[in-house]
Amino acid sequence: MDSKVKISVIIPLYYGKKYIPDICSMMQENHKHLQERGALELIFVNDSPEEAITRQDIPAADGIDVILRNNEKNVGIHGSRVAGLVIATGTYVMFFDQDDEIAGNYFVSQLKKIGKADVVVSNGIARYKEHSKLLYRYGFMQQTVKFGWFYVAFDCRIISPGQCLILKDSIPEEWTTNVMKKNGADDKFLWLLMLSKKKSFAINRECIYTHIYTGENASDNMEAMRLSQLEFVEIGKKQGILKKRYISILEKKLSEQKGKGYLTKAIERMNRM
Repeated sequence: MDSKVKISVIIPLYYGKKYIPDICSMMQENHKHLQERGALELIFVNDSPEEAITRQDIPAADGIDVILRNNEKNVGIHGSRVAGLVIATGTYVMFFDQDDEIAGNYFVSQLKKIGKADVVVSNGIARYKEHSKLLYRYGFMQQTVKFGWFYVAFDCRIISPGQCLILKDSIPEEWTTNVMKKNGADDKFLWLLMLSKKKSFAINRECIYTHIYTGENASDNMEAMRLSQLEFVEIGKKQGILKKRYISILEKKLSEQKGKGYLTKAIERMNRM
């Protein structure tokens, strides 16, 4: 790895002006830890045209490049992530949800662990209104992010793309040219595409990311998630860009609308122990 690398942090905003100061503060703290090892580029993509955001709404971030893009119309989170990716200049990218949190050493920790892999997945916390839990209590649970079968048979093994630092050139073109209209599963689509193309996933056991469930997350709405997954399954089937066995399992699972299976529930119980 080069002694100094550039990281592009892509942040879709949906009525998210109120989150900007905290995001900038977290990124400024990370910039201090990076020092001469890396540089940060923040790309805010405002996907709520009714809420005007100007450069003056973004606090000055010493030593960090800041870019603001206002979408002319709402395009959804996948479209906003792709819009940010198109203008990103970093070697690595991170897709950050507006209401989540990262530790001050997030990027230093991820850079130490990524090595020659295409993506590194950190451990973290899922914070609900009444409780919090570790995303991967046991190491073997985190290892499941490397295998597509777990994504299709159970659920998305990566709670939020913000857990991941991704080599930009490893992001499949099919993900950027097939923008999903239904929010919720574009990240699962990305991981399955990468795994279909045999991209390598590294593991970072350090707990440096917090995914906050506000009650408005698309992942909380099971029907919305089902429809979003059906959308990328249809894309994958028509264009032949996902493994056939992934499509077969997902089609059966999503059409039956079954609840969580025994093994899924068992894994979740172990995670809560």
